[in-house]
Amino acid sequence: MEDLHERLPLSERTSVKLDSVAEYLETADVREIVARMLRNLKAIFLKAKDWSHALTVIEWLVQVVPDTPQELRGQGLVYQELECFRAALHDFEAYLRQEPEATDASKIRTRVLDMRGRGATELMSTPPAAGWRSPTCCSAWRACYGRNLVVGRAMRAEIPPVAMSFWRWTIAFLLILPFTYRDVWSKRADIARAWPVLTLLGLVGIGLFNTMCYIALTMTTATNATLFNSVVPVFIPPIAWVLLRERTTARQMIGILSSLLGVLVIVAKGDMQALQALDFNRGDVWLLIAMVLWALYTVLLRFRPGGMGMLTFLATILVFGWPMLAVW
Repeated sequence: MEDLHERLPLSERTSVKLDSVAEYLETADVREIVARMLRNLKAIFLKAKDWSHALTVIEWLVQVVPDTPQELRGQGLVYQELECFRAALHDFEAYLRQEPEATDASKIRTRVLDMRGRGATELMSTPPAAGWRSPTCCSAWRACYGRNLVVGRAMRAEIPPVAMSFWRWTIAFLLILPFTYRDVWSKRADIARAWPVLTLLGLVGIGLFNTMCYIALTMTTATNATLFNSVVPVFIPPIAWVLLRERTTARQMIGILSSLLGVLVIVAKGDMQALQALDFNRGDVWLLIAMVLWALYTVLLRFRPGGMGMLTFLATILVFGWPMLAVW
């Protein structure tokens, strides 16, 4: 430990005590290592505003480290972004019960009051909105999304890829339309001004991504598709640098590589030699292109119109992206 202390720059030795160095060198068990990897992955998705993937990672964190109230707070913040207000209120209130004197307790209380003041509670208690804003429904939505690749592989012989994508989004649009048409109409001026970026988001996120995944699944396995899906964070930094000149920190790169390594370990079930048995083919090339497109979509989300809820935004880009599937 003294040797590590000597390696510090001279200007920092006086401010860094040996005790603090020892704190960082404490032995970490498997649970803590997994938690660190998940936190790095969570930070990547939060920075990219990829709320659905961030929520999935936070749910894993809550299972791995259940005695960490801060993860409940983070889960509530993401639920709020996804407009799952009942779930957000549940997590915020649980956090405040566990940490009533937290430094951000007043801010969380303000969020709770703001949601109630905007009528979130009324929306949750009025059919048919009560069900779809519940934690159960939000979890069901994420579970269905996570099984998208499995279903695509299973139905490859019965439904053509473009038709599967077309009907998937058509049904989704019809389901959310009753809840979003008023908000979409009220924001028609903002939508008209932002039509270029909305068209691009609709093209990439609605028209191309899932269709290319379904095409790939006619030639490759759902396991390979899941593995490729995990590398999306690898493509986000270079795309963000090209479009936004945003640099990636060393910490973020460590998080990306650690998360990718974790996925490889899970796929291999701890036996890295099992990765040699994975068969990569032409379908994997389609998947690779699809994942690059999804990373592009994630970066482009930063240009979406402000003040538009996630469900309203989805309905809007469906309007722009659906015609491509209709004429394909």
